[in-house]
Amino acid sequence: MKDDLYRELLPLIERDFAFDVAKSKGDWLQGGTCPRCNKKELFTSKEHPWVLRCGRKEKCGAEIHVKEQYPELFDNWGDRYVKTPEAPNAAADAYLQSARGFDLDLIAGQYTQESYYDPKLKIGSATVRFALSKEIYWERLIDQPSRFGNKKAHFNAGSKYAGMAWCPQMQMPDDEIWIVEGIFNSIALLHHGIYAASAMSCSNYPHLFLQAVIESCEAAEKDRPKLVWALDDGKAGTTYARKFKERSEKEGWKSSCVLIRSKGKTKYDWNDQHQADRLNPEDIAEYRYWGSLLTAKSAAEKSLLMYKRKEWSMFYFDFDNRLYWFEYDAVKYNAEYKKITEEKSGSGIDPEQIKNMALEASRSIKEIANCRPTALYYQANLLTDESWYYVRIDFPHDGPPVKNTFTGSQLSSSSEFKKRLLSMAPGALYTGSAFHLDLWLQKQMFGLKTVQTIDYIGYSKDHGAWVFDDIAVKDGRVYDLNDEDFFDIGKLTIKSLNKSVALSINPDFKDYDPEWSKLIWQCFREKGIVSLAFWLGSLFAEQIREQLESFPFIEIVGEPNSGKSTLIEFLWKLCGRTAYEGFDPQKATIAARARNFAQVANLPIVLIESDRDSGEGDKNKQKGFDWDELKTAFNGRSVRSTGVKNTGNDTREPPFRGAIVISQNATVSASDAFMQRLMHVWLEAKQPTDESRALFKRLASYPVKKCSQFILLATRAEAAIMQTVAERHPIYVKVLDDNANIKQQRIIHNHAQLMALVDALRHVVKFSDEAHSAVMEEIVAMAEERQQAINADHPRVQEFWEIFDYIEAKSAGDVLNHSLKDDLIAINLNDFVQKAENHRQQIPEMSELKKMLRTSRTRKFVDYKTVSSAITKSSIKCWVFQREKPTGRPSTD
Repeated sequence: MKDDLYRELLPLIERDFAFDVAKSKGDWLQGGTCPRCNKKELFTSKEHPWVLRCGRKEKCGAEIHVKEQYPELFDNWGDRYVKTPEAPNAAADAYLQSARGFDLDLIAGQYTQESYYDPKLKIGSATVRFALSKEIYWERLIDQPSRFGNKKAHFNAGSKYAGMAWCPQMQMPDDEIWIVEGIFNSIALLHHGIYAASAMSCSNYPHLFLQAVIESCEAAEKDRPKLVWALDDGKAGTTYARKFKERSEKEGWKSSCVLIRSKGKTKYDWNDQHQADRLNPEDIAEYRYWGSLLTAKSAAEKSLLMYKRKEWSMFYFDFDNRLYWFEYDAVKYNAEYKKITEEKSGSGIDPEQIKNMALEASRSIKEIANCRPTALYYQANLLTDESWYYVRIDFPHDGPPVKNTFTGSQLSSSSEFKKRLLSMAPGALYTGSAFHLDLWLQKQMFGLKTVQTIDYIGYSKDHGAWVFDDIAVKDGRVYDLNDEDFFDIGKLTIKSLNKSVALSINPDFKDYDPEWSKLIWQCFREKGIVSLAFWLGSLFAEQIREQLESFPFIEIVGEPNSGKSTLIEFLWKLCGRTAYEGFDPQKATIAARARNFAQVANLPIVLIESDRDSGEGDKNKQKGFDWDELKTAFNGRSVRSTGVKNTGNDTREPPFRGAIVISQNATVSASDAFMQRLMHVWLEAKQPTDESRALFKRLASYPVKKCSQFILLATRAEAAIMQTVAERHPIYVKVLDDNANIKQQRIIHNHAQLMALVDALRHVVKFSDEAHSAVMEEIVAMAEERQQAINADHPRVQEFWEIFDYIEAKSAGDVLNHSLKDDLIAINLNDFVQKAENHRQQIPEMSELKKMLRTSRTRKFVDYKTVSSAITKSSIKCWVFQREKPTGRPSTD
């Protein structure tokens, strides 16, 4: 390790792991705190602190690689070590020495430092370059390679390396040639006296290199060396290792395999083992053993290899994706050994052969499962006290593996295990006993990793990451779901248990076509951008609520054929959700509504067709939907509390993590408190033209694969978007505060957020300054209209009171007001309808009117109840309102 890097790294290790100064004498740092078991058993080499290990090898065995712990120290070599005429390979030397642990004297002159520039990303990096020939080279990017996505290394454009191999510039040995994947693996083995050629990938059979070896051996009149296939662990590496061993043997080579076994999700290569000091002779013997198991041709051969290595009297093992049980009978072995020795006496047979023959006769092997189950990890929902083991089932036949969960009870009983296995994987059958299952569990469950879970889809505030179906985003980086169906994000392992909301987000930005934003403008003008800005804000609802204490609701309403559904469905496409607009809360039960509100985070929840009447009075209120149910969602609080299904008094109140969008034909009519939380966008139905029809058709049929990258562009720009919202919101609060037409502070706060989000939208979507100004004017007008709506009655209610006043004015005395009290008005709606018809007045739709009357402001709604009628002198059911001005009539009871 370079001296300056070592001096920077050592204090960090000593500080972060609290090594015991008294114990850390000589060549070792000791007594550090292990991050996995929290015991003071961590140690490492003081001179070469590549790996920190826990001394509790059997109970913990944690290993911390400093490159992974402090990536910032091992990620920017070009800036740290500047190339000069005197040191043309300064950064490359430092990278190979400090990041890879190589002795530069062994590879002097076999590499150069070069540079690479990506014209699309407009970024560059220093590289370490190795030549395979005069025309072909491979190079590794060494300056923050994660910026380039998966392109951390590459061959030069147009090169074809099939059949070729890179090998060290030294004398080829007579005994063995190892074939590895990467050049750094080849160099790592060189430090331990092993000559290895790099095939550059697991799928490249280096026939040209092998032909050159044959010609060299023939010229020197010597035998070919043995080939050792040392490809990486994993499905591709092990498949090609077996395939290439068989092919090389057919071509006249002696061949074998070696293998470094993966530990869970962690896969090691030869360079990793070199830095971890795990390439000693006993380690190499272990890797040869695993390689022999990989290439065993039968279950019997594999079990024999395992017995000779471990000397267990009984054990389970897998072969060809089936589980087998091996059992050894010592008494029978001794008898068979004696018998064979007597029969072969004088034949010159090898004693080792006698042992093998006796072992074959005294062992028993039986199949206990026609598939191979593997426990991957443990996952739990702490809120509901439910837990599962996630298990992968591999089959001997062609076809993908099946992955699903087992509960603890399904694993604790062989009969339950058998039933669950059959139900989750077609044809999978367990025929072993409870004893076999217990031994399988004992080995599978030891040290099993735990994956954190969330029971919704979207943003996890606790983890600072967006977790979707196949993609996650954290700190501006996009992560793919791994082979074990969870997201591996640095030290964070997480997955969503959501099965209800499916988002098909296309991560390939080559498919992205920003033309859709122009269509939004052409179809909906300012109101389309306003809706889009709110949709963007919904992706950051959790952060905005934390920063500004609340996030508003929005209604996108209008006349039939105004394009509401087209707009909403397209906005969903921006998040990867197709053929979906929203859900109707009137059709849902209370429990179903609560689940809909809790199953997403930092995503919109669209309520559609919610403007229907819920019935007269309160008799259907329990089944109907009341807008006031959502008031707590404004601040991110729970919309419903439920009891946890256990024996205690626990309740569950999941916070509201999303954003509310309302889409219907009529405007929302609700309490003042709710209306103040709501922003209003009204879409008009215009006379269609051929041009407008074509535009709307293009928008409606826009492919989700060309626009769903919007959600990734937005979430990757989290820092810039949140900074813009924080900076611009107080500015727009001042702008709206200075508007004499807007008085209500909640209206100002909400619309200022929307204006700030329009500014933030420009980090993701490009639109002109003129369009920006027009959108801002639209939002100011929205705020003014919302203030007027708060002050005034709903138009249907205004119409009702106009008819009431007209009939009262035309009549001698009260004909509609049944109240005996001077300060109240009591109206029987059936009576009102009859009198209105007599006066030839057009009354509003009664079902809608009943709902709207509850929001009356000029004459405030009091109750729906039975009163003593001042007109009929009998009891009658009436809607009761406060009178705006007393008439002077004495009040009576």
